[in-house]
Amino acid sequence: MKKIICFMASLLLMTGTARAAEEVPAAPARAAEASLLTLKVPLFSPLFARVPVAKVNDEQITVEELEKALGMMHAGRTTESPGTRKDYAKVLQRLVTARLIVQEAEAMGMDGLAEVREPVSKFRETALRELLRYELVRDVKADEAEVERVYRMSSKEYRIRSLMFRTEADARAMAKAVEAGGGFEELARQARANKTARGQGDVETVRASELNSAIAAELANMKAGMVSRPVPVQPGFVLFKLEEERTVESAEAREAARQQVLTKKKHEALIEHNKKLSGKYLTFNMKRIESIDFAAPQTSMEKLLRDKRVLVQIKGERPVTVADLATVLDQQLYHGSKNAAKKKMNNRKRDVLEELVAKRLLLAEALRRGIDRTEEFKNKMKDYEDNLLFGLFVERVIKPDVKPTEEELKTYYEKHRNDYLLAAKVRFESLAFTGEKEAADALNKLKAGTELRWLRENAPGRAAAEEGTLLYSGDFVSIDELPASLREALADAHPGEFKLAGLPDGTAYVLAVQETKAPEPIPFQQLEEQIGQKLSEENIRKVLDTWTDKLKEGTEVTLYLTTAP
Repeated sequence: MKKIICFMASLLLMTGTARAAEEVPAAPARAAEASLLTLKVPLFSPLFARVPVAKVNDEQITVEELEKALGMMHAGRTTESPGTRKDYAKVLQRLVTARLIVQEAEAMGMDGLAEVREPVSKFRETALRELLRYELVRDVKADEAEVERVYRMSSKEYRIRSLMFRTEADARAMAKAVEAGGGFEELARQARANKTARGQGDVETVRASELNSAIAAELANMKAGMVSRPVPVQPGFVLFKLEEERTVESAEAREAARQQVLTKKKHEALIEHNKKLSGKYLTFNMKRIESIDFAAPQTSMEKLLRDKRVLVQIKGERPVTVADLATVLDQQLYHGSKNAAKKKMNNRKRDVLEELVAKRLLLAEALRRGIDRTEEFKNKMKDYEDNLLFGLFVERVIKPDVKPTEEELKTYYEKHRNDYLLAAKVRFESLAFTGEKEAADALNKLKAGTELRWLRENAPGRAAAEEGTLLYSGDFVSIDELPASLREALADAHPGEFKLAGLPDGTAYVLAVQETKAPEPIPFQQLEEQIGQKLSEENIRKVLDTWTDKLKEGTEVTLYLTTAP
């Protein structure tokens, strides 16, 4: 069901005939203006996008603008309680505030400043090209057969057993043993015991889309029951057995496949359109383009930056000159070593020229199609300029008065110091084992009184001290910096206790807790900038509210929005 908002719409009531006008006395103008009807308007309906929900002086705030504000407010929220009601009136008040500030900025003449006019001019060209691209691919559809193919590939799921070997030779040796009739599980146990491999070798389920590209490529040529060749994956070589391959149906995966295919199709359509436009409107002076050598000893960059010779003629648009090309290259590359920069310019000149031409070509085509006269373009430009004006007003008028004093910063810190705590710390030693059983045996021995030092040297099943093995030797470590399983094991630990924790790679750890430190407040000096930013933002909101109240006094603000069921 579509969401509905209700608002009061002022309507001018008119009589249908001259006779009716004679029989019914005409109502005063004010009475006509005060005649109101309540309408129900669906949100996100193009039919009602331009309906006003408020008016600030002579400028309307429309349903479409309210929709955009609602979308921005809820962007990034992944969940929302079913009974949550959106506060439309509050959002509308923010829009009114923004409009009042923008109008005040215009009254101050800020819209004529270079800080506004220059970015607006650049954005105009960007917006025209963007809207043209949208128009060119608006009717492009995804090929359903290709969507199905991509979907089937991405929705594959594998059930595999795997081991990580330190050397390729060890991995190949096990692969040959499996080929000779050995069982993967038994050989995996032996490899762990010999400390040539890590991992449990248990069955795990993985999605094709989540796999390392080398492993995915190997799996593509395997059938259930087969063992892979050793695949190089840091920090060693993986050997795995494919137990099962299956396809998992997923609406999300299908939609992702559709978007992937559609994006590619649109890209191809744009390339084709560009080719057509190039053939129709462009003339390249290839001899002159090839003759420009930025690295030549006699080349003067200063002269090239003033060189008006034409490189590409664009029908109906100003041409691309040597100076245009040199200017872009100079901005991008002319720093550091001049000789090195000049060589880079030669390498980049074709790509940069193509970018320049493409921008000019698309801009000319957008103007030919009249995109600059569309409501969509005009609204886009107004939104952009309004945002610039609002930001400039805040920077120049609001911010100078909102910087908090050091006393205010320290007062806030003292009141909220428990909100800014360093994570708890723990000092412990660890023993790493190739499996949980071996680690559990060592834990029991420690609890029975065996010395940690002796177990470190003699306990069976110890993991080798290699890349990826976590070894802790009694230094303080922040709880937040530990892997999740170790954090959980040590969360409520006390000195003298022994804990057991395991990692997803199959390695198990015995942890000997020596000392713990409770969370401590972060020093003020480290938080001063963060607190200053927070207080400044709060002060900006307060001053904006004051300005809004002041501006409303001399402004005609009319709200039509009343309820939103």
